[in-house]
Order: sequence, then C-alpha cells, then structure tokens
Amino acid sequence: MSFRKPSVLGQAIQENHGVFLDRTGAEDSPITFEETRRTAARICSYVRKRGVTRGDTVAVAMSNSAPVAIIWFGLLTEGISVVPLNPVLPDEEIAYILRMSEAKLIFADKPFMPKAQRWAEEIGSRIEAVAADDEPWSEYTEAEPHYVDPEDIAVIFFTSGTTGRPKGAMLSHRALIENAIGCAKSYGLDSSAAFACPIPIFHAFAATVCLFLPAIIGARTYLHSPLDPKGFVETVPKLERRRIIVAVPSVLEAIELLSQGKLDQVAFTVSGGASLPEQLRDRVAAATRVAVYEGYGTTECGPVITSQAPGRINAPGSVGFPIAGVEIEIRSSDGDALPFGSTGEIVVRTSGLMSGYYDLATATKASVKGGWFYTGDLGYVSEAGELFIVDRLTDAITVKGITLLPQTVEHILNRHADVAEAAIVGIPDGAGGEAPWAFVRLKASSAAAPPDPADLIRFCRERLPIYAVPRGVEFRDTLPKTITGKILKRTLRQKWL
Repeated sequence: MSFRKPSVLGQAIQENHGVFLDRTGAEDSPITFEETRRTAARICSYVRKRGVTRGDTVAVAMSNSAPVAIIWFGLLTEGISVVPLNPVLPDEEIAYILRMSEAKLIFADKPFMPKAQRWAEEIGSRIEAVAADDEPWSEYTEAEPHYVDPEDIAVIFFTSGTTGRPKGAMLSHRALIENAIGCAKSYGLDSSAAFACPIPIFHAFAATVCLFLPAIIGARTYLHSPLDPKGFVETVPKLERRRIIVAVPSVLEAIELLSQGKLDQVAFTVSGGASLPEQLRDRVAAATRVAVYEGYGTTECGPVITSQAPGRINAPGSVGFPIAGVEIEIRSSDGDALPFGSTGEIVVRTSGLMSGYYDLATATKASVKGGWFYTGDLGYVSEAGELFIVDRLTDAITVKGITLLPQTVEHILNRHADVAEAAIVGIPDGAGGEAPWAFVRLKASSAAAPPDPADLIRFCRERLPIYAVPRGVEFRDTLPKTITGKILKRTLRQKWL
C-alpha cells in the first residue's frame, strides 16, 4: 500500500493519474484524474465569477454520477464547503438546511432542477440554482488554485434527523482525509482498488469511502443511483476490475433479490449506515460468492469508526475493530470506562472527528467532551477488541423501572416465519411509564393472509420476559426509514406524542 497523503482533498486529484470515474453509457468513456482536475479548475473560475469563494457554502442536489463527483472536487479545490442535499426530503426540511448553512448556490441536475429553483425562490435570500447538466463552466478558463487550509470545512453533512431537526456536522479536509486513509489501511487498499457505489454521496459513508478514498489512493470508482438496483446488478460485471461494493442494507436487499448469480466480479462487499440482518448478510454473500463486511460509524466521526475487514476475526454479529486512527471506549452513564463485555454508551476519539455542528455550539458541547464523541449508541467490546452494537440509547424503553432495549424484542420478532422486519417503540402505559409496541412488515408470502397479531404476541411471550412482550402489534406495508435504511422510530411514535 503506497500513496501520498494530501493535505487537502483537492490535492488528491492533482497528484494522481489514470482512470478515476467509471461511466457505463456506450459513448461514455471513463474519466481520468487529469480530466477531473481540468474541469474542476473551470468550475473554480465559474463560481469565482459569481462571487463565491473560499469559506462560502454551496449546496448540491444531484443524482450519483461522474459529473456530481467533479463538481464536488471543483468546489473543494476552491475551498468552498459542500452542503449535500437529499432531494427527496420535504421542502420544509430542505429550506431549513439551506437557511442554516447559508448556501450561496445550489447545483442541481435535470431531475432536481425544478425543485432547486423552487427552493431558491422560497428561501428569499440571494441564492442561485445552477443547472449542472448545462455545464455553464465549460467556456471558462482553468483557474489557478487558491490556498485551502487542512482545517477548512470541506463538507457539511446534515444528519438524518432520526431524533429531531437535522444538525450540520462540519467535517474538515483533514478529518475526511484521515478517515479515508484509516479505511484504506484497514482494508489494505492501494491504487489497484475499484469501487462500485449504489448509495448516494450525499451520505457521508458513500462520500468518504466511494469518492474521497479512491481519489486519495489513486483508485477508480463507479457511482450508481440507488433507485436503479437492476441497472447496478447488470453493470457491475461489465466494469473493469473486480469491484468493492459499498452499500447499505436496504440497497443490498434489492441487489440480492435481482442478482440471480450475476454479481460474480466482486472483490468484497462493505455494508454500513444501518444494522445488517444476519440472514441478509448470508444471502448477499451467497449471491456475490465473496465476503460481506459490516462496519459502523456516525457522520460526526468522518464517518467510519469500525469495520470488519479481510484477514480479521469478523465474529458474527460484530461490526469489527476500530479502523486506523480511531479509539473507542464503552462508558457508563456516569462517564466511567467499562470492562470488556459490559454494555454502555460507545464513545469515540478520532482524527476524523467533526469540527462541530454548524451554528449549534450547545449541541456540539453536549456530544463532544474532552475530545471524545458520545455517539448515543449502546454496545460492548469483546475481549478480542471487536465492537458489538446493542441499540440506540435514545430508543431504550423504561418498562416498570426496567430498561428494555428494543433490539432484544426485534431480534425475536424477526425470527418469526411471517416477519420481514420489525421495529419496537415505547408508548405511554397510562401509569407514567412506557410499554413496548411492535410495528411489523410482513414477508411478501404472508401479506395476502397475514397472521393474527395475537400469534406474534404469543410468539414473543414464549421467548421473552413478560415486561418485554409487546402490548400490541401493527402491520405496515413499509416502515419509515432514512436513506441509509435506519428505521425512523420517532415517526412511528408520532401518534402518541
């Protein structure tokens, strides 16, 4: 493994050579690092002409593609902070993000340009929507790069908002580079690596692992829309080199269902963003005929914290060891470090830590204490050093004074023959406490003739202590989720709030 560590992200495309961005159209040849940096330099000239420069923020609402990657590097080379937008969020939430981040421009591709224009009008401040498909920078000369400091904010990722309003995690060039290099070292990667990414780069996991990491080590990457899993399955075998697939469980589920043995040009698969069910992991491994490694992270930490990897123990149910440059501890509610095997809050110290939440000093102080980030997730570390995730601290339910972790009940329900997935939330019990309540998505084979909810409650009663048995079961066609597949339990609890 040999590559030069850049001081800022724009430097990565300046120093590497060969193919960087793969494309799949019959007339679309791969894009080299040289082509990327030349177009990025024209984008620098274009934004300067609009009075946008180092230290400003620019939003991007685009589908996964080679052009969106080049736009990101154009902005980063100029020292501009990228604000990735999930274009399917409600307009109200997008407006909040745009106002909060003080974005000066919105780059949008054709599918999202009408929305971007509407957002720009609704914000009321001076913000311009740029039609990226028109490539308005193509007639501009290549700008000489400005100085960019490693501590400058490269990207402001707005968190998924599973517990409230999204917060803008500010990640510097230095932090993102450190996290990407930590991944490269842990996976043993060099410029011969090739990635295939069916998750949007507005998610930190995809941006770091599928965009910044290959740029830094001089590898190649292919960005594909998560809305077209069939196209992804058909494309990957046609790409040069065996690919590292980087995805989230919900996308892997769709890919596995469509693969039919076609995904045989895969080096290995990395899953993150949400918990990977064991049965799905086994099915994906069978479909690709290679290992599936599960990782864990938070946007605020760059985002990768731990991961299973080639040549490691990779115990079933674990999310692996800390990547290079990351330390983890398990702490009690009093802040004391706990021994191996004890469950507590996962806290992280990493060179990839965010600089803070944008314009939210109080929230930053609540999450970062003494250089350690408090994740809000519960877990334990084995004697071998592997991390196991238990649950989300804020999702814990207090039943008659007893703390119940939803995952305990969900694990049992997911073993029922009719259940595809389950979510447990706490609802008021009428006596000042909480009771567990189950939301269930049935398997397709059971949807036409659903089981009696009482059967599922009885199934739980036979396997769980009485306080953990759901008070009720609701069947849903779908469960509300973030783009990475995390179930939005706040949304499920809404009718009781």
